[in-house]
Amino acid sequence: MKSSSRIFLPIAATIFLTMCSNPSEPEPNIPLSEIETGELLDAMLVVLSDTMPQVTATRGPGDITIACPEGGESRVSFSATDEKVSGDTVSTTTIVNFIPEGCGIMGDRGTRFTLDANPGIDYTITLSIVGFFEDFGVDGGLDGQLDWMVENRSGTCQMDMELELVVDDDQSAVATLVGNMCGHDLSRVNTTLFDPTESGETIAPIRIPPAFPR
Repeated sequence: MKSSSRIFLPIAATIFLTMCSNPSEPEPNIPLSEIETGELLDAMLVVLSDTMPQVTATRGPGDITIACPEGGESRVSFSATDEKVSGDTVSTTTIVNFIPEGCGIMGDRGTRFTLDANPGIDYTITLSIVGFFEDFGVDGGLDGQLDWMVENRSGTCQMDMELELVVDDDQSAVATLVGNMCGHDLSRVNTTLFDPTESGETIAPIRIPPAFPR
């Protein structure tokens, strides 16, 4: 007759290993792919360009908390400065600081991202106007760092992207956001800066950040 200990020992070992392992625990050091990074960028631009966010708290002038599309929230602070550069040229710099706290957003391929500030992202746009709109230019970009989680994967994403605007002779504007994000070189081009619905593009709009309540 076989010993009962020999029969139950493998079963006990399996149960023990199952109890000790936690499949829901995030796995570090598995970076986002280039496709996933593109999803994350587009989803973030949608949130940052939302002109009617769901405000859950007002911390002070230009400092609010908004609900994220897939749960969680993000603190968003807004500031703008006017500066006369030279002669008849005036520039306005707008900075939106994005500080997510368990902020859930969904990519266009169905990837769900959960974001936390580390320390956060600055979305900066400088608009320069010459005379009475005789000429104008836009530059700025996205920079900072976030912690992300996708299912049981996690990591940190650093962003260093520049925004440029080129105005053609027919006054059509092309905005380009280009740089490095999460270790991948990415670029986004939009043929219209202020009304993306007319461009026919499928990518997220590159727009002046909304004027959040002050």
